[in-house]
Amino acid sequence: MIGTVGPSLPSVDVCLESVPDMEYDALASILRGEICIRVRTLFLGYYKRKDLTKEVMIDGWFHTGDIGEWQPDGSMKIIDRKKNIFKLSQGEYVSFKNLENIYSLVSGIDALRRQLFGSPERRSGRSRSPWARKRRSPIREGS
Repeated sequence: MIGTVGPSLPSVDVCLESVPDMEYDALASILRGEICIRVRTLFLGYYKRKDLTKEVMIDGWFHTGDIGEWQPDGSMKIIDRKKNIFKLSQGEYVSFKNLENIYSLVSGIDALRRQLFGSPERRSGRSRSPWARKRRSPIREGS
């Protein structure tokens, strides 16, 4: 389940909806599409924005805008976004792509990503985490 958001909770219905413009087919051999959820405890809608609520709530399903791929173990992996922009609290829109391009210019960003999220070698157990240290004294209750 490394690299996934895990399986859904039993009380949450999750499905994928095809997104033809992005060439994601929820019925293909590799199940990919927009992640939609349905749960009794979901919000009623956006505050004073019935128009936005109508866009994302269709037949009781909340369309997240995230593109997911079902994994063989039943977990979900987020692989893309339907909209590549987000709105800051000040009202300004920012593109994820712009941020990704800026971060890709920073030297050492790949090394940092490997430190934070692990390289394929670390995930397979062939190397140790840089933060793994032997404890000099035994763990005592309350420490």
